[in-house]
Parts: sequence; structure tokens; C-alpha cells
Amino acid sequence: NIWSGNSTDDTAITTGFQPDLVWIKCRSDASHNHSIYDSLRGVGKRLKANNNTVEQTYTDTMMAFTSTGFEVDDDASIEETNKTGKTYVGWSWKAGGSGSSNEDGTINTTATSVNTSAGFSISTYTGNGVAGATVGHGLSKAPNLVMVKRRTDAISNWQVGSIQTMASLDFTDYLMLDTFNAFDDSADFWNDTAPTASVFSLGTQAANNADTMTYVAYCFHSVEGYSQVGSYRGSGITGIGGAFIYTGFSPAFLMIKRIDATSKNWLMYDRARDPENDGAFRRLNANDSAAEDGGPEMDWLSNGFKTNTTNSEMNYSTGPFLYLAFSSVPFKNSNAV
Repeated sequence: NIWSGNSTDDTAITTGFQPDLVWIKCRSDASHNHSIYDSLRGVGKRLKANNNTVEQTYTDTMMAFTSTGFEVDDDASIEETNKTGKTYVGWSWKAGGSGSSNEDGTINTTATSVNTSAGFSISTYTGNGVAGATVGHGLSKAPNLVMVKRRTDAISNWQVGSIQTMASLDFTDYLMLDTFNAFDDSADFWNDTAPTASVFSLGTQAANNADTMTYVAYCFHSVEGYSQVGSYRGSGITGIGGAFIYTGFSPAFLMIKRIDATSKNWLMYDRARDPENDGAFRRLNANDSAAEDGGPEMDWLSNGFKTNTTNSEMNYSTGPFLYLAFSSVPFKNSNAV
């Protein structure tokens, strides 16, 4: 969804379904954060995708998750959801409402909200500081991507784990959503253990498993015809020689990260801001607060996307890239964007 701010209480943003995760970014102005809200932590409780700070609570930003979307308020405090004179984009995902505790792991979740059709779940849990601790994710198969953020007490980076054979990426490694760093290797984050169909594993890293600290985890697995967590290698060529990435659907949302080099952003594109292949793709970076700008060019296709640039953040020759894509047409009961 895209909208113009109006500084009005209870402004409705219509998605067509009741979301459980909403990610909002001001498009027009720099120095405004990516704000993430979800139904488990509650309205008004914000995490910043581009920042390592703890969870903050506001009374005038995200006001409600509704049956047809969500409501934003006058936004007088941070101007990051509904300020007059600014433009915004919001991406939304449906999980399973308020959820309930999942007891599949050695750590019982406070709550887990699941949409098995969409391959998406949200879990909140309290760490125990024990290497090899496990947390139940509630999905019907192992997630391809896990994102965890510490909510309390101390600043910690967002931790991202994924399994991508083409990119030589697995759960011996970790990425950080709020930085442009390359992937690194450490057993402290995921205990060098891949997720299973019921749980994901933790090491002793304070960013996702400090004793008595609270966390939120977002888990995704690919769903045929709806979503794909994947990887590709660039071609370094524009035009007809650009890298073609097959997803099996026409993407509505796309996030790309080159994982082998530093100073490479988490690129974010969508069909609300760029419905056509007009060569002027509007990019936001998940890891910084910059305003929208013209990013590396690509083409939306009916069965995927194709790079049309030599920009090293999207199409470096042989460079490994991680991506997360969602369909423009909901699959069964799956909902996003």
C-alpha cells in the first residue's frame, strides 16, 4: 500500500485482509526509520528494521489491526506513519492472529501466530542463554529464512539466517538486516544447526538468546505460486544478458541482498510504487533511513524478475544474492503486501 500522510487520527489503510505484520517506511523524507509492528507484540510497539535499538512504544502511530487492514494515527511524535506532507509505503503479511504458546522447542514461546498456507509465522519468546536451545515456529516445514530481533534491555542487531545452496549460505552463518555487512560465520547465533519442520535452533549470542531477555522471530518458507526465499548469481550484464530469476509467479514485493561483500544494501522494491517496467524503479534500503530513490533497474516478469543493470548490489558478475519475493496474486489463503 502507498498513501499520503494526513496527520489524522484513525486513518484506515486498506489491505483487503487483517494483517499480523506491518512494515512501514516514509518514502519522501530521509532520516525516517523503517517501522515494524506485529499483532503479537501489540499496536504501537515499534521495532526499527534499519536500527539495532530496543522496542519502543508510541500512542500515536500504529493504532489497530482491522479486518480490512490497519489504522494509523496523527503521528505527531515520530512522523513515520501518517504525517501531513509526507508519503509512505506499507507492506503487510497475515499470520494467524494473536496465536498461542508453542511448546515444540526447549523454549516455550510466549505466543506463536502461524499461517501455514503462506509459510509465515511470528513467535515471541524469552531467551535462556543455553547453546542448542530450540524454539517452535509452528510451520508445516522448515523455514528457509529466520529473522530475530531482541526487544528488551540492550541494543542488538537483527539476526538473519537462511539456507541457500547456490549462495553457499546456511545456518553456520548469519546476516544482519540493519547493516550492509556481508554474511559471517559463527556458531553463537544458530548453533550451526539448520531449522527442522518444528523448531529453529539458537546458540549463546545475546542478540537472539540472552537469558531472561525477550525476542520476536519472523519465519518464512517458500510456497509454490506465492512466495520464494531464494538465491542467484549475477551476470554483470545489462539488457538481454541480465540475470533472470525464476520464481514461478509475478512478484509484488522483492527484497535483495548481496551477501559476499560489505557496503551492499538490503534493496526493497514493490509493485505499488512501480507497477510497470518503466526503467525508473524506486528503491528503499531496509538497512538505512534514507528516502526513496532510483535504484538499480530490473524488469518485472510474469514468472519472476530480470536484472537490467551492472550495479554490484543487484547484478555483480557471479556475486551471490539472497532474495525474498511474494506474489502479486494471493495463493489460497496466503496474504502479503
